[in-house]
Amino acid sequence: MWRQRQWSLHDCRREAAEGRPRTPIVAVTANALAGEDERCRAAGMDAYLAKPVNLARLRATAQRWIRGAAPTDSAIDRTVLDPWVGDDEAARRDLVLKFAETASGSRADIESAMASGDLPALAAAAHRLKGGALAVGARAIAEVAATLESAARAGDRPKCQDALGPLASQVNRLTTELAA
Repeated sequence: MWRQRQWSLHDCRREAAEGRPRTPIVAVTANALAGEDERCRAAGMDAYLAKPVNLARLRATAQRWIRGAAPTDSAIDRTVLDPWVGDDEAARRDLVLKFAETASGSRADIESAMASGDLPALAAAAHRLKGGALAVGARAIAEVAATLESAARAGDRPKCQDALGPLASQVNRLTTELAA
């Protein structure tokens, strides 16, 4: 693994120097011992899958970095903020931008908690994200956050891991919409 990681670090530097997007590194290993996912992340891997890998887990992991076709609906349900901001587009944008900043921070907190194996911290961060998402109408983010919160409270590490892809996808979708 170390030799592969050295090559990966070199490759990551080359990608950055050439202005290319970073290639994610996913560990797929038969070593399913407790703590192996933390060791892989500590070594710089982006994700960890234990063999045998089923299609649903592989898809959820890949979804974290692969951008698919854009959904036709908006990341924000405008009707949620309408009672508060009415037609004030500047206020709406300000609230959604603040939420997007918070969502990115919560995503980082969730990923950090997952990497360290701290499921109570993951549940707390997911709970905060869910509340904020519901407040601004980011329903898809709220759904993923609810899944993460529930799985973390149940101690279901694989389900938490699987939800990281959809979380990243939805937060990226929101930021992409706001940048447009």
